[in-house]
Amino acid sequence: MPEFEKVRSAARGRWKAILSRLGVSAAQLSGKHTACPGCGGKDRFRFDDQDGRGTWICSGGGGTTAAGDGFDLLVHMNIAQTAKDALHIVKEEIGESNVVPLVRKKNNSETYTYCNLDGEAVLYVKRTNFENGEKTFEQWLPSGANPSSDPEREIVPYHLERWHDEQTIFVCEGEKCVHAVEGLGLFATCNAGGANAWKEEHAVYLSNKDVIILPDNDLAGMRFASTVALTCLDIGVNSVKSVALPDLGEGEDIADWVARGGTQDSLIELCDDSDSVDIMTNFKWCTLEDLVQREATPWLIPGYLPESTLCSVYGAPGSYKTFLCLDMMLRLAHGMPFLDNALERGLVVYIAGEGAGGLRKRVLAWHDFHQKDVADAAFLLVEQAVAIRDSEMLDALIDDIEVQREGQEVKAIVFDTLARCMSGDENSATDMGEAVQSLDSIKERFKCCVVAVHHSGKDASRGLRGSSALLGALDVALQCRKDGDVLELRSQKQKDFEPAEPTWFQAKAHSFQVHAFEDESSLVLSSLEAQPVRGINISAKQRTMLQALSECVASIGATDDAACQGKTSEPVVTVKAWMENAIAKGISNGKRESEERAFRVIKQQLRDMKLVGQWKERAWILRDREEDSVAF
Repeated sequence: MPEFEKVRSAARGRWKAILSRLGVSAAQLSGKHTACPGCGGKDRFRFDDQDGRGTWICSGGGGTTAAGDGFDLLVHMNIAQTAKDALHIVKEEIGESNVVPLVRKKNNSETYTYCNLDGEAVLYVKRTNFENGEKTFEQWLPSGANPSSDPEREIVPYHLERWHDEQTIFVCEGEKCVHAVEGLGLFATCNAGGANAWKEEHAVYLSNKDVIILPDNDLAGMRFASTVALTCLDIGVNSVKSVALPDLGEGEDIADWVARGGTQDSLIELCDDSDSVDIMTNFKWCTLEDLVQREATPWLIPGYLPESTLCSVYGAPGSYKTFLCLDMMLRLAHGMPFLDNALERGLVVYIAGEGAGGLRKRVLAWHDFHQKDVADAAFLLVEQAVAIRDSEMLDALIDDIEVQREGQEVKAIVFDTLARCMSGDENSATDMGEAVQSLDSIKERFKCCVVAVHHSGKDASRGLRGSSALLGALDVALQCRKDGDVLELRSQKQKDFEPAEPTWFQAKAHSFQVHAFEDESSLVLSSLEAQPVRGINISAKQRTMLQALSECVASIGATDDAACQGKTSEPVVTVKAWMENAIAKGISNGKRESEERAFRVIKQQLRDMKLVGQWKERAWILRDREEDSVAF
């Protein structure tokens, strides 16, 4: 018996241990979609280990699909250069004493003949079944030679001579399945060599026909259906469908369906009810017509959070960002209005990355303040951080949500905070990109709004902390800014909508009792109709900048309707004149570049505080805020 068959038999059922010792991670052997150990693709590799043979499939290799058994995987990973190298590596891993002659008892065998249009045999395929469930296939040409020895040989689909004059043809994954369909009085075909061996040479014989694909019930079957459909569409068929047979187990096929009582009438009915084939491509595709006919993205929380988007609520530590996010989500979980906008009640999943201990009092105070029953909230809480860049942890979270939601539609999933759930360097574009990819996968899986609670940087005016990859990926960014007990909510980014106007909330202490004679309290947010008027505390450098602008306005300022296009009737000066005066007053001790950078940063701070106005290259003082709040 050939050496390869002996080693293959000895390796059967041991591939997880073998591959683990050769550097494949547990996540990559979990049977779930994950990063490929060979091509480096992020999430298109799956190790399914069918029949203990170490089988796998990867669709991330440069737009093509790769698949095979454990030996093929070693070549795909470049651990082995050839199948022969893989044989020696596996033999060494197993140990010489475990590689024993293969003893298998044959159950039965059958030989299939592939003929051309003239009825001449061009290929023979022999299938041998063994009592232990294994099967083998052999191929040879009429000359007795191996098909690989003749690259010019004629390639034809199975039973071509029987159906080439018929209109409706079923395409299956193997000769046994073809015979099952033929047993129903229908015409069917397949290719030699399995699901990955279908070629355009097979499809040319189906030109102008109605093609119905009957894939096996597994990932390889789905890929087979797409490959057949693509080649058929390319050569020009009349129609093509892929029919998913009901009640099939993993890996089962049309032959199993027929064996359990499937009939011609029921199969034809399934075909009539099936739409055109859903072709699996590497990317999402649509036509412009499909695009413009889609409904506009609806609001989850009007003005702030659209449905099925990636959002962030961010701010400095202590800026009430968690209070705001919790208020939004609890209103959603109860179906209560937010800022007078009605909300549809929906399930919220809240990942408390900093622990649930601090949330207890906030949740109790909120419910007591609004006179709501905690038990009525559609709200699920995860009491720990979830490392979203870890594919295994991410899959575990998805599985848990599926169980816990009990069929309910998830409206929003909150990660509080993103930093606690990243398990990486938030300043790294690569790490942040991977985190964003994980958040996107959660959003796509549940078709819900995903909210990341995050921190602002040391300089709050510069936005979100960490890599700019996060802001670039967000659909929505809501900034929380605290002034005493007042929270200002600003819509810093709305990708597809106009940003909402700033809104203000006041944080008030609310006392409640859970146990008799034991008072507790926490803050609760109440919306304000307008921005509160109060004194403004400014830094020494901000004051110097205002003084510099005030001096410029007093000496050279003038109204300029043409330059300001009606934005202000106040006297204005050029930004350059203001900058030169501010630098002369010593806003920075560095070089010219540092002085100009300091000017730009402080200027933006003053604009954010509504102390200074600017339109293009003109600047002015906002007199109502200056006179009421700031002394020079």
